[in-house]
Amino acid sequence: MEKILFFCYTPFQCIAAMNIKYAHYRDVSADIILCDSVLQREQMKPGLLKTELFERVIFYDARKLFPKGDNKIKHEYSRIRSCFDPVYLASGYFSEEDKYDLFVTTEVNYVTNSIFALLRRYNSNLEVALMDEGYSSYTYYFREALNPVVLKNKIKKALNNVTALINRRPFISKCAKKIYLYDPELICWDQMPYEAVEIIKPDSDDTLYYQHLNQVFEYDGIGSEFDKKYIYFEESFFWSMKNSNDIEIINQISDIVGKDNMQIKMHPRNMIDRFTELGYKVNKSVGMPWEIVAMNLPETSEKVFITFSSGAALNYRLLFGKEFKTVLLYKCVGDSYYKIDESLKLWFEKFAQKYSESLYIPNNMNELISCLSAL
Repeated sequence: MEKILFFCYTPFQCIAAMNIKYAHYRDVSADIILCDSVLQREQMKPGLLKTELFERVIFYDARKLFPKGDNKIKHEYSRIRSCFDPVYLASGYFSEEDKYDLFVTTEVNYVTNSIFALLRRYNSNLEVALMDEGYSSYTYYFREALNPVVLKNKIKKALNNVTALINRRPFISKCAKKIYLYDPELICWDQMPYEAVEIIKPDSDDTLYYQHLNQVFEYDGIGSEFDKKYIYFEESFFWSMKNSNDIEIINQISDIVGKDNMQIKMHPRNMIDRFTELGYKVNKSVGMPWEIVAMNLPETSEKVFITFSSGAALNYRLLFGKEFKTVLLYKCVGDSYYKIDESLKLWFEKFAQKYSESLYIPNNMNELISCLSAL
């Protein structure tokens, strides 16, 4: 193998790409694409190049083709055109000199399929593999992208399949043979269509690797900002809910542990601080991935993470194998707060079995009170 291309939509995916390159393909040339959904990607580029893991850092601007907001016409135009022109969404980013042997991505969508189709023209032997993107990779969320069960997604897939017969476009979901996962035993799919390859985690004393991560994300000791024992993780879905009662739940928790012992970690997509005026300490910096903050927290930390179902409170375990006491609230607040997928609940249960000494899922508020009092 001579050259690899990684595609990343999130900081977690960037870390996974760095891990895979470092542990599995250290001596192989590689490039990495950062989508514009990656916060502060411009600041990350110098650090990524300094690690010498990647020769080139490519910025992909998805928002030009799929803008935020209600511009559905632009969205649908990009999707439909990409069905009839398989390389449309990748045009302008690559040339015939860009011959890769392996394309690694977590996402199976119009953009990545377009990139794959174009690169296949330059190298017909190009292989593709999937990689871990956090807990959704282990649940039906990820399977739905490959084998839709929702009517809207079935219609989109049918359009793709019909046009593919005409233009012979290749699909990542059909061409992929492997998926790189941190913990394959936690898979909740009924049938996994790929060979699950366990990602080799660098040893805890591999200072070079962790220096690479701190360099890329410009970690500057921000973990000291989280100086309270109890940290509540705000959910990203708050802003899509009209009657969220998360403030009520937070107040109940603070009554148990004490407001002075608790702080709120705001979700980076929720730009309005609802908590400071209520007397809670709130993190000032939202750009640093929590995985990097957790990586730098000492193993001896007595911190307790509290969340309804936030991936940030759990995903760092996949990346680094570190454990901090964590309480999941989804059972004790019920579906009236936010209904989660059954396969995600299954994954939480599997995860809790594996980390039974540090992960707690109380069934009701009385159990929550007992749990927090004991921690």
